[in-house]
Amino acid sequence: MSDLESNRRVEARIAARFHSHISYNNQTAVAHVVNISEQGALIAVLNENRPGVGDSVTLDIDQMEQNIVSLAAVVAHTKEHLIGLTFTDPDKLTQAALAEFVTGLDEEE
Repeated sequence: MSDLESNRRVEARIAARFHSHISYNNQTAVAHVVNISEQGALIAVLNENRPGVGDSVTLDIDQMEQNIVSLAAVVAHTKEHLIGLTFTDPDKLTQAALAEFVTGLDEEE
């Protein structure tokens, strides 16, 4: 198997459009989730000082002013204002909350 094949996502991503927050390098920015799965997300960040490939970040998913889940992630790729995140080993409680959230999004489509 090539490196490219081994880096491909396993879970299908669900198209989504909602606000979240991202923390990185002692900064916080508003982020817009473009799509999400149980393994990662594609987000848009309009700040000029965005995290780079390999940077550790925290993605806070909020709905109606209530934090649904906070996810540790690593930046996998960037292109202009888009940032691809890979979630890093969430604990079982976080994984369950994320799975419930993603499943709910999938059912709304």
